Amino acid sequence: MDWVITVFQSILFLVSVYSLYDTCKRVLKRSFLSFVITVYYIIIPAAGWANEILTESFSVSLCVVLTHWIICFVQKPNWRLNVAIPVLLSLMVLMRPNFIAFFAILPILWIYQWFKTRERGYLFALLFCLVPIGGYLGYCKAYEQQYGMFNSNCSVICCRYYNLNSCAPENVRWDEFVPNDDKEELFVSRIVAARDSGNPTYGPVYDYIAETGDTKTVLNVLDRMESSYKDELLRYRIRLVTTSSFDFMMPWMYRHGGLSSLIWQFCHFIALPVSLLYFVVVAFAIAMLVVFTRKKHIPVIAVTFWAIIAAQVVGISISGSDSFDRLLMPVLPMALVLLGIGVESMLSERDRRNEGA
Repeated sequence: MDWVITVFQSILFLVSVYSLYDTCKRVLKRSFLSFVITVYYIIIPAAGWANEILTESFSVSLCVVLTHWIICFVQKPNWRLNVAIPVLLSLMVLMRPNFIAFFAILPILWIYQWFKTRERGYLFALLFCLVPIGGYLGYCKAYEQQYGMFNSNCSVICCRYYNLNSCAPENVRWDEFVPNDDKEELFVSRIVAARDSGNPTYGPVYDYIAETGDTKTVLNVLDRMESSYKDELLRYRIRLVTTSSFDFMMPWMYRHGGLSSLIWQFCHFIALPVSLLYFVVVAFAIAMLVVFTRKKHIPVIAVTFWAIIAAQVVGISISGSDSFDRLLMPVLPMALVLLGIGVESMLSERDRRNEGA
């Protein structure tokens, strides 16, 4: 059964290669930039993940496809994309909740485009945004009725638990924060047992919620723990964001042997660090502000790419528990395209100056 999933992931990856290349052709005039970005995408972000039964392959490929459809719709609205975009987004937010950032990006984008063009297609697109938003809220409500927490899964709880264990592992004493409550004592006893066995991962949280359906008890314990370790958690968050800047975004293909291992070794020489995404968010925010101030013009395409990247970077930096290089992989292709837009802008400016001279 695993091979069926990996084959499907590989097919979806091939579709995303076309999507990225067509996106580049639509927003870049220089074909060599489109070629370089696409080849890099083939080697680094997605190819190795397609052989792993994880959400990364789907996240990377679908984020590229969704962005491609959004750019196509910005340039020319049509009914097929008006339906396809909310349907795909509905699937993506269930797979990875951080994609709910599109719930804010798309309505703002469609409203701006409507004011700019008065094209009715953008109003219909705005209306269709209610599909993924309403569907996600409905799913969260059903999850709340089942497990007592308004969310799509318990990953938020698990990340909070992981962060507490990571911020001060030598000091955290879970059993000291439990009043005379049988449920909380049962939950904490599992955590202590897991820690004593050298395995303080998500297991105790997942198992307890799956067996009891009781998230209220877990949240009560976590709230008290976090209020007692606020300073440690803040220092841990700053340290995590800082140290992750030096992690390189690599394909996960070193375990597959042969050619895959050779490619993985080569990727060490061309992989880009997470700090590149931080740089892109800050640098392009300044650059677009300068463009708007001087020309009173909003570069819609560049702003769209920037918003997609910034939303994920900020969201992961605030809520992510580890492995930022893996969690931020879906927006690496968007960062490459945005960098391509920046490079092309500088080359065009150079050409204009040369012509003027």
